[in-house]
Amino acid sequence: MIDKTKLSSKQIERYTIYLKYLIVLKKSHIDMITSSEIAKEVKCSEETVRKDLQLVSKHGAPGLKRLISDLIYDIEGFLGYHEKKNVIIVGCGKLGTALLSYGGFDEYGINVVAGFDINENLIGTKINDVPIYHINQFKEIISKYDVKTAVLSTRKHCAQELAEKLIDSGIKAIYNFVPLHIINNDDKVLIENFDIASSIAFLSRKEQLMED
Repeated sequence: MIDKTKLSSKQIERYTIYLKYLIVLKKSHIDMITSSEIAKEVKCSEETVRKDLQLVSKHGAPGLKRLISDLIYDIEGFLGYHEKKNVIIVGCGKLGTALLSYGGFDEYGINVVAGFDINENLIGTKINDVPIYHINQFKEIISKYDVKTAVLSTRKHCAQELAEKLIDSGIKAIYNFVPLHIINNDDKVLIENFDIASSIAFLSRKEQLMED
């Protein structure tokens, strides 16, 4: 059994990169691949790829071609895509609505069971068949659906307070899309802060520097 807590975020990120590449190959009707071929495509050392694959897959052997379908299955299993995970989205404005309307979560084992907002015009309605509740119903709905993961897409001024309420209600992981760094004092709770605007600005600046 792999102790995922001992894996770095970079290592877990590599598995998602491998998976995306392998899925593209499978859709192109390519059946076999070697670690060196993966390494060349994803710009990583062959030794790193080989060790990563050995950790999560018992199919194939180093230096030999592996079945792409087997690798996809093993990596998806390691990343938890075969297990349905109930998720809630807090904040049903433009970004929240876009997330609720996204139809690709299912292939990653993600089941969005509820949205939350304070807008009375939204509460009691559905977005993409997902019911919208008032934030006062956090504990009720989180307990009912055994939810451990929340996506935060609210206004900036209330993000920290809502994150704390989510944690108090049993949430163990928060993906924060609000441009505010959420302070987390609970080492048993994982918070990923995503600042979309700054990320785009950083990438744009990096691209500009490469041209200079």
